[in-house]
Amino acid sequence: MTEGTQVVLGIRTSGVGAVQAEIFNARYAPSQVETIPVGELSQRDARALVNSLADGLDLRFPVRDYFAGQAVDSPYVAVIGLNLIRRGELTAPLMVDDALRQQVLARYQEIAAGEIAGFTSRTVRQVLAVYAALGPIDESDDQLRVAVAQFVNLELGDLLRLCQGLQDRGTLVTRNDLTRLVPDVLADDILESEAAAGRHATGFVQRLWEAFGSPYDDRLVVTLAELDWRLTHRGGPSIIRPIWASVVERLRNAELVDLYRALRGLRGLATLLPGPFLNVLEELRPRLQREAAARGNAITSRSENPNQALWLLAELYGQCAASAPETLETVLNALWMLCRYDNRPTNSNPDHPMRVIVDRLASIGDMVDPTFPLRIVAWADAHLTQGRETLGTTPMSVMRPFLAKDITRTVAETRRRISIRPYAVSAGWARPVRDAIRATLLREAGGTELRRAGEAVRLLGTAIRQPTGSVGRTVTREEILGWEQDDLATLVSFEAASGTTASPVIRRMIRHEIAWPAERSGSVLVRHAALTLVTSLDERDDDLAEALLNAHRGLPSRRGVPLPELEELQAADVIRLAHEAGLPEDVLEAERSERIRHAVEERPRMREQQVTQVVTRLAAAGVSQMVEELRTCSSDIDAAAAKPPTLWGFWRQLVSSRLELVPEVVREVSRGPASVLDNNLDQLLDAWEVYDSAGLLAWLADEANLRIEIRLVVANAFANYGWTDRGEAFVEQLHRGLKADEPELRERYVIGTHRLLAADPAGTARILRGAFHSPHVLTRALESACGYDGLVWGRNLGKQNATAVLELISWAGWEDHTVQQIAAGIAWTHPVLVLDELQALSDLGGQLPTDVDGFADAFDDNAEVLTRWIIDRVRRGNADSSTVVVSIVMAGNMTAAQAHHLSEAVEQGADISPAAVVSALEDLGGWPLQHPGLARQLLAEARALDDDAANQLLEGITRAMTPTSWGFVNGQSAEINRTKTTAAKAASAETDSDLRAAFRAAEAWATHYAEQLMAEDLEDDD
Repeated sequence: MTEGTQVVLGIRTSGVGAVQAEIFNARYAPSQVETIPVGELSQRDARALVNSLADGLDLRFPVRDYFAGQAVDSPYVAVIGLNLIRRGELTAPLMVDDALRQQVLARYQEIAAGEIAGFTSRTVRQVLAVYAALGPIDESDDQLRVAVAQFVNLELGDLLRLCQGLQDRGTLVTRNDLTRLVPDVLADDILESEAAAGRHATGFVQRLWEAFGSPYDDRLVVTLAELDWRLTHRGGPSIIRPIWASVVERLRNAELVDLYRALRGLRGLATLLPGPFLNVLEELRPRLQREAAARGNAITSRSENPNQALWLLAELYGQCAASAPETLETVLNALWMLCRYDNRPTNSNPDHPMRVIVDRLASIGDMVDPTFPLRIVAWADAHLTQGRETLGTTPMSVMRPFLAKDITRTVAETRRRISIRPYAVSAGWARPVRDAIRATLLREAGGTELRRAGEAVRLLGTAIRQPTGSVGRTVTREEILGWEQDDLATLVSFEAASGTTASPVIRRMIRHEIAWPAERSGSVLVRHAALTLVTSLDERDDDLAEALLNAHRGLPSRRGVPLPELEELQAADVIRLAHEAGLPEDVLEAERSERIRHAVEERPRMREQQVTQVVTRLAAAGVSQMVEELRTCSSDIDAAAAKPPTLWGFWRQLVSSRLELVPEVVREVSRGPASVLDNNLDQLLDAWEVYDSAGLLAWLADEANLRIEIRLVVANAFANYGWTDRGEAFVEQLHRGLKADEPELRERYVIGTHRLLAADPAGTARILRGAFHSPHVLTRALESACGYDGLVWGRNLGKQNATAVLELISWAGWEDHTVQQIAAGIAWTHPVLVLDELQALSDLGGQLPTDVDGFADAFDDNAEVLTRWIIDRVRRGNADSSTVVVSIVMAGNMTAAQAHHLSEAVEQGADISPAAVVSALEDLGGWPLQHPGLARQLLAEARALDDDAANQLLEGITRAMTPTSWGFVNGQSAEINRTKTTAAKAASAETDSDLRAAFRAAEAWATHYAEQLMAEDLEDDD
């Protein structure tokens, strides 16, 4: 061997001794041999390895994350797998890809088939198969270890020696006292070969289940289901049948809360055994739905509860359809039924059944199966034809994702980084799906069921919108023109629906949806076709519907305006483009802004004119007909439109032009059935009061005999218009309302007390104290009483009124910001009242606020008063129960003024216990670091008593150096870093050796914890 040559040998732990013996026999001196232990890769290093190997492959994060997890113990797997992907040779799912398996197993051949430490290869493989099935195995579970030894016919000692040999070889890995077989490819192969021979099961799984299995062992059930999936995908036998019956029986007989836990634990079966698992879900669903109905469909907390089991089904159904596309229609039926029992808002609950349909099964960006779009549309059409609907929505809503012309996908790139990627939808691909959707929407838009018709019109409006070009993607003219024929087809559907429907509301909704393309479409053909339909619709006498619809979308009425020819539009486009071609962007933007400004200013005038004409026409027809037409049109809008009708402008114009009709309009509405006309009627009631107060009071004398909806409107008038200022008769009406039998009516009147509450808080509080009122209405009353300026109102309250208001605040709760501002205002003027109220609430076990905006400044200004209150509690032996209140009013941070006054009080008070003072400050984390002089003074006072007292006090002070709470972002914690800095500063200036040692200890703790956070962050870094 050439001089200077170095030999590098890679050896498993089990072979180190033998190799070292050979080296010594070769007469190498110990100084010539160096042993370098190589441990497992860190998570960070594993990810770095995978990222380097996957450079340029554009792999999805789950794939890279899988290989990174494998690389921690078996880097070889990541190297092989990613090289196979790079060469295009890894085509099957990772768990069953033959190329990956063959190359990995070649590396572990001597382990997969060889003997070890005197144990036969058969015994070795059986032990490995057990670990593959049961792993990870808890090393502290002696009972399980004995059972494993019995299963493989070994003495316990022999099993332990064999396992140690396998660990030396790196096949069994123990981490956090959990031992498992690595890599996964080896574990899968050994378990499969033990479970099956060709197309026949060996009986190993049956014996394993009999020895270790239980239908309650979710992990083992899922592991065996995964084994079954791998075997059947390779043409092998199904081994799950012998245990499946016991799993199903467990789910059938489980109590509801246990069922939720079981379904969570077995959720992997929706991927591995979608068909059989779907059958089980279909059996469980009716039972859960009955339970939900029996509970009144109440929304409960997110903790484990019976409703949670029902909510979990949606995710499981969705996964079943994703894993077995042939089950789509069954899954859709189930999810649609689940919508009826899930009244949670869809936007904040991604596991809602509707979200599972729309976001998962109907997704274009992550399409589960190419057949899904047309099948989902066909399913929705069938449901609409059969008239089956759920709650406030229709099956049309599941078609919306297929009408998008461009989409965005949120893609996980690393553990901490996501990207939003825009995609343009192919018009050619989408056309068959959109044609099917248009056929359904045309039928529904022209139908007599207004709720369906309205939704169909809105969806057609979605279909005609231009691509948006979101997230930086530029939409080209070519892309817009690529949708031209599709948009024209949508306009044909709009035109047909407008001719078929008998509803003015639907016609005006169609007009609103096509206003934008009629004015701004990038396709002249589309713009002319839309303008033609807009002009035709504007010639119809649908003005009342237009006046009440709560939507205004550009393009003024074209009634009486000639329709331009297509050639005129084309010529105008040429002129416009030529004009804009030579202008800088800022000039173009100024011109666009001017056009928008003019349209915005013109729109209210035109609407006012339109409403005036409608009011004039209806007033001439008589009050009875006016109310009837208003009720019919408003009800149609309420059914069809996305927003309720807006009557504010109509009532305002009626009051302005025909005030004398208002009393009779109110009477006519109140005599009729409940309708959306009731919603804004308090506006007319207030106008009536101004016009004829005596007549209104005469009508109110019989208020108790009016229908409840009108009585609620009367209560709204007190809340919205402050009727308690209109005279004693109105105050008496409010008092009668506060005593009403109906809880909802009483609570509306509580809100109406706000003017009385502002003028006489103590007196009004006595009135409100007589009956229970919900926190929400008391909060509303307090907000209105202070005019949403709680700080000023609270500071100006006298002691008696402040006491009453604080009592109301404790009833209402401290969560509302305006209410907190009222309390903070009172704290400026009457700090002891606030302290006593909070303490009383704490003593009663009430819900204290965690943070009150304004307290910190108020109690810093009243530091001396606060100190006297604390010292008084200390002297009475109540310091321990005051810690939370002290922390709240100091906002978790003692100020210099508070520390100064507390120091003075301790110095001047002979009967003050230093330990009690420290106890009162227990929840103020970090105060000794910020005010070391106070800590030193208290420690000196304790030393004057005895050594034990001083030692106990020092312990309390030391505990208080740690912050009570902290957060961290990217491995950095502002609170921990501040603790480290202030502790170092305090230690450098401290003269007391005990305190200095405590400060150094606090600094050391903060330094160590900060380093630990950063190390964890780096380990978890991308």
